[in-house]
Amino acid sequence: MNKNMLIDYVDACELLREVEEEIQKARRRRESVISDFVKEPLQNLENLDTEEKILEERKAGAVKTMIEVEAWMNKIPSRMQRIVRYKIFKEMTWREVAVRIGRNATAESVKKEFQRFMDSN
Repeated sequence: MNKNMLIDYVDACELLREVEEEIQKARRRRESVISDFVKEPLQNLENLDTEEKILEERKAGAVKTMIEVEAWMNKIPSRMQRIVRYKIFKEMTWREVAVRIGRNATAESVKKEFQRFMDSN
């Protein structure tokens, strides 16, 4: 696991939320096309099927990334889980992370601890 995968996790969470909204919109358009089937060509319905399939694939990719990162998080020490969650997922500053970690942690010490951990993994 590297820092890029952790950043991908944050993006995957956002992507999942966005894609689910797009899927709902596509389903509403499908209902509209089906109710107006006499007026709309069959191709519009096929295009919506294709769009929804692509969105579902995108959603599956985001979920896969999220699961991989969550599984990795369960294997690392609790302190590092906290540091990762605060710094990467909640986008706190190193100073804010140090305050949350407590026990006389400083921004620099927490940052170095994170860097050493990521370099060793």
